[in-house]
Amino acid sequence: LFFFFQAEDGIRDVERSRGLGDVYKRQVSTQSTWGLTINLMRYLFLALLALLANAGTDYIVELNDGNFKQYIQSHPFVMVKFFNPGCSNCKAMAPEYDKVAATVANTKRPYIIAELQVSTNENTANEQGISHLPALKLFIKGMPVDFMEDRSAGTMLRFIDTSFKKYFSSHELLTSAEITEKVAMKESHAILVCDSTETIDLFNGISIKFESILFYHAGSKVGQEAFPEIKQVPALVLLKDYDDHKIIYTGSMAQDKLLSFIKLNSRPWVTEFNQENVGLLFKPTGNKGVILFRKPGTPEAKQIEAEFKEVARIEKAADFIFILADIKDGMGQKLSKLLGVTEKTLPYVAIIETKQKFEKSPFQGKINTEEMLKFVQEWKQKNSPKSKSDLQITIYY
Repeated sequence: LFFFFQAEDGIRDVERSRGLGDVYKRQVSTQSTWGLTINLMRYLFLALLALLANAGTDYIVELNDGNFKQYIQSHPFVMVKFFNPGCSNCKAMAPEYDKVAATVANTKRPYIIAELQVSTNENTANEQGISHLPALKLFIKGMPVDFMEDRSAGTMLRFIDTSFKKYFSSHELLTSAEITEKVAMKESHAILVCDSTETIDLFNGISIKFESILFYHAGSKVGQEAFPEIKQVPALVLLKDYDDHKIIYTGSMAQDKLLSFIKLNSRPWVTEFNQENVGLLFKPTGNKGVILFRKPGTPEAKQIEAEFKEVARIEKAADFIFILADIKDGMGQKLSKLLGVTEKTLPYVAIIETKQKFEKSPFQGKINTEEMLKFVQEWKQKNSPKSKSDLQITIYY
């Protein structure tokens, strides 16, 4: 930052004076001298404010369609803000994001803070599925993780720091005794049995997407000794304290396949609709779900819940959730009003979709496993794109 000033030459003799400074000097009174000083201080103050306002922007990397893919692949931890200059919410968040960039640079954290203007880089924005602004994604070796929390500088920094620590904790290599200990624990664990450094690296990148699952890996020999049912490696073992206790996957070790497998099997078959879980259905990217309203605690409700859970076990899918709701519960009560459910219409089953707009498909048949399963499968066949799965899964109860 440069400042240029024109000052007096200090010559008071009119005959001896020379230069622009002295020409100006002849016209300066004591009052105007004070005016010059005040103006100078004002300019300095404004320049200082500008300097502080741009403190974080000096540390933000500008990405575009041309360099985006190469950059996020060649840098392990990159936080990217997707924005437009005219977006009011983007402007409001900008100072906080600048603070993040300045803090990361000043504390020498091993992250990159970057941004991409959507209006001039539409190809990248479309590829990343940007549907609202501003949008924040953390890229870990090219894999995106959406940031959906409070957009204060402190929260953003904690998110990046936590993700960084979780990524490197998943590098822990387990012994046979440690695997036995994990199996006995009432926690969710994902254990990769593998000797390939490349596959382990992909596995580690997935770990930050799952807050409730602890990630580890074991060598092929140790892993097969601990899990004799593994007939080929690499393999992924998912341990849970609910539903299926142990699930072994031996399919493709591509990152998207591993991610799909864990998503598919990491949550309970049936979820209660409450304040904690409302985000599963009403998330920004939308979702699809089968919901059952019933009167909890009654013999009829228990029978229906068992039938509903069986449908969920058969039809579980990463983007299709099964939900139990109570018409008198806080969040359930709000949803019942949205769906038009009353005590007279209980029990009530419907498929709801929240992606682009809220849509419902009420179930009209007899509420049992066979009829509900037929209803779900027919709806999926009609509304879901056809796709083939190469998942190879063995389930152990």
